Amino acid sequence: MRMETEGVIKFQLSFERTPARPVNISALMTWREILRRLGLIGQDPQRYHGLGFGNLSMRTKDGFLVSGSQTGHIGSPGVESYSEVFDWQLEDNHVAARGPVEPSSESLTHAAVYDCVTAANFVFHVHSPSVWRSAADMSIPKTGAGIEYGTPAMAREVLRVCKQQVLPGAFVMAGHQDGVVCYGNTAMETGMRLVNLLAESLTND
Repeated sequence: MRMETEGVIKFQLSFERTPARPVNISALMTWREILRRLGLIGQDPQRYHGLGFGNLSMRTKDGFLVSGSQTGHIGSPGVESYSEVFDWQLEDNHVAARGPVEPSSESLTHAAVYDCVTAANFVFHVHSPSVWRSAADMSIPKTGAGIEYGTPAMAREVLRVCKQQVLPGAFVMAGHQDGVVCYGNTAMETGMRLVNLLAESLTND
């Protein structure tokens, strides 16, 4: 199975560089720090060719706020490290965003979750080797192994796996090494779903 280079934006991006909008991201900041300490997001020279990994988002009135592309190395990022995606077309592989930084390369995946699950307000995409390896044993749905992230095919796969679940939901990106996505109504339930999956996977490892 071919694995992909981390962090490459594959969709068509219409981006307007603007100052950060005053948005309360305290829940994202709290969970980003927790997940960073657990090694689920961040940047490590020994992993993924040294590129940053993992991204968080939350629904907004106009779309969703998502961490910027390659911001995993930032210790305590504020709103200046987030981009607001305000329009997207899954089948056309297009994302429109504005903010101080370009949106995460996984923005289409986040968009597909928000399209599919109207009650989802938060999406956390992390990298966990143990959860990824244990997905079958833990009955976590998987996207197809040959499906690349940031593509219409991945968006369709996300719609498929999300329809099978209730909140808080989770799935593994089988063709994207170590990629795990959780989503929920609140940041707390989304984050705790990830923490519980990590604990279960380490027990099974």
